[in-house]
Amino acid sequence: MPQKKPVSSSPINAREFDQLIRLFGLLEAEPLVAVGVSGGADSLCLVLLLDSWLRRRRGRAVALIVDHQLRPEAKREIQQLVGWLANYSIEYHVLVWSDEKLGRTGQAAAREARYELLTGWCRRAGVLHLALAHHRDDQAETHLLRKARGSGADGLAAMPIVWEHNNVRLLRPLLSVPGTRLRATLLCMHQRWVEDPSNDDPTYGRTHVRRKLAKLSEENKGAAHIATVASDYASVRGGADEVTALLLVRVTQIDPAGFCWLDQMLLAEAPTKVGLRALTQILLAIGGNKYGARRESLLLLYEALRKNQIAGGRTLGGCCITPSRNGILICREPAAADHVLSLLPGQWSLWDHRFHVALGRCCVGGRRQFKVHRLGVNGWCAVKRKRSGVNERTLPLFVRYCLPALWDLDGLVAVPHLDYSRGDSFGGGQQPFTANFRPRRAFAAPPFQGVNSLVPVTGNTK
Repeated sequence: MPQKKPVSSSPINAREFDQLIRLFGLLEAEPLVAVGVSGGADSLCLVLLLDSWLRRRRGRAVALIVDHQLRPEAKREIQQLVGWLANYSIEYHVLVWSDEKLGRTGQAAAREARYELLTGWCRRAGVLHLALAHHRDDQAETHLLRKARGSGADGLAAMPIVWEHNNVRLLRPLLSVPGTRLRATLLCMHQRWVEDPSNDDPTYGRTHVRRKLAKLSEENKGAAHIATVASDYASVRGGADEVTALLLVRVTQIDPAGFCWLDQMLLAEAPTKVGLRALTQILLAIGGNKYGARRESLLLLYEALRKNQIAGGRTLGGCCITPSRNGILICREPAAADHVLSLLPGQWSLWDHRFHVALGRCCVGGRRQFKVHRLGVNGWCAVKRKRSGVNERTLPLFVRYCLPALWDLDGLVAVPHLDYSRGDSFGGGQQPFTANFRPRRAFAAPPFQGVNSLVPVTGNTK
């Protein structure tokens, strides 16, 4: 496909890119960074700049190419991209998406699928950092899209420069750079790129936003102005995150079995906005959800906690909220913890979006069909039959039922949080199945960082 003529802009030089990338703290002795590369100008520019920067520090970049198998010309474009990467001696991996449903989903669902594929590769390869090529125009588009959908202040902050997804750090070092400068950089390198026809497909909402952004640019209210607005929202969100984190330290006691105790009196003393944010974070971490509960439902729960009217308990966001002598117990709702995960010896994964589970290779008896799912009533009964002296008061009832447990064709194999292991399952007296509480959304993640955290960029910023 013919490439569009870029607006006159200056390329990004090595010194400027060094200023942009230093913020991300790639301090390993030989840093290894994965880069999502589509062949478009943005991602190709990022992988070339980043690989050059890393090689000067005895590191390297690895290009991850997702083949969605949606367009017949995609194979040819990937072959072309692979040839370009080979010219720079950049390692690459083609990740094939095989889900036939992908073609019938929207851009947001497809984006989530890509993230799962990319971060999944990073986890398996032991790579901590995944760089993405979102730039200033993308940031402005995201802000406008969320504004049109009625997002609140947090959503209008658009994309952060650093985010954690599936225990992988997502880095966006070009978020303050106009897209035209990335194309100018490639032209300076005499490097071609691929134009994605979906960028102009009117069936996608982002295409209409892009056209609206072009019109606003004519009124001097284009990407630069809108990105600045998003940056202002990001500053507010970052400050709120810091205050919320301090409150969470005071009001919660987190247990490695995946639940927490909440001091409702201390929560009630906090300003309402901060208390609501804290409650949202707790429910996201315990419930394993990506998005918070509806505001109306959250307000009802918050008021019930504040007024001590929680007798009988509540459920919200996949969590059970129950009063007890130790405070308010917030744990996973057993009916919602229905994730069944197949696991082979030597593999690890994320179960129920809350637990990092791993199975060692020292399994005996030739068993290969292992699954991880909740302990449940039957599993708890199996534990009690084998260990009659087990203390039922060690963990609350619903917590026990939601514990990650390893099963095979013969039944329950292991429950790490109860120190339970079936005698014939593992050799050498070892316990190769582990389950560590690492929820998809942490109780108190690092404060949101917007574009204002990056150094200003020079050059033409049209």
